[in-house]
Amino acid sequence: INYFSLKSLLILFKKFDLYLKNFVLIENSNFIKLKFKKSQQFLGKDVREVLEKENDIGPKNLFDFKKTYKSNKFVLRKLFKNKKERIYGYGASIGSITQIIAYNLQGKIENIIDDKPLDNTIVIGKNKIQIIKLKNIKFKNNKKIILNFIPRHQLQIKKKLKKYLVKGDTYVNMINKINIKEI
Repeated sequence: INYFSLKSLLILFKKFDLYLKNFVLIENSNFIKLKFKKSQQFLGKDVREVLEKENDIGPKNLFDFKKTYKSNKFVLRKLFKNKKERIYGYGASIGSITQIIAYNLQGKIENIIDDKPLDNTIVIGKNKIQIIKLKNIKFKNNKKIILNFIPRHQLQIKKKLKKYLVKGDTYVNMINKINIKEI
């Protein structure tokens, strides 16, 4: 739902007299790790290649994104229809706000589980969502839906959740094309 391009970051940091020292694409090129410094230096071939790829992003990419987004909204609506499961979000409590708003999940999520919360609560409009560490949450015996807001850590999250999930629970990966797995 949110994306900062390398180009936009270069422009932003230049305003603060910071210049790219180096960068590394990580996690299937979905994220970049950047180092900046105070003096300007020549942009290497690898940086220029990324900037060229970003320039190639156009209307087709936006159309594809909107199509995936619409499909995801439909899948979630169908998942939540007539369900009485408790809904929890997992991870990145501050970063998940964009997804919560985009998919109209405020008021549906009971808690956000976050290993390193910056706060105890997030407020979105009139809705307050409690942020709780996994070790402090008391899951009721009811069936639950866990929405993973940080799918790049999916394997670690599934491992942590394993002892809390029971048959009939649902685990949902919330990035790109939504992936639903019934336990």
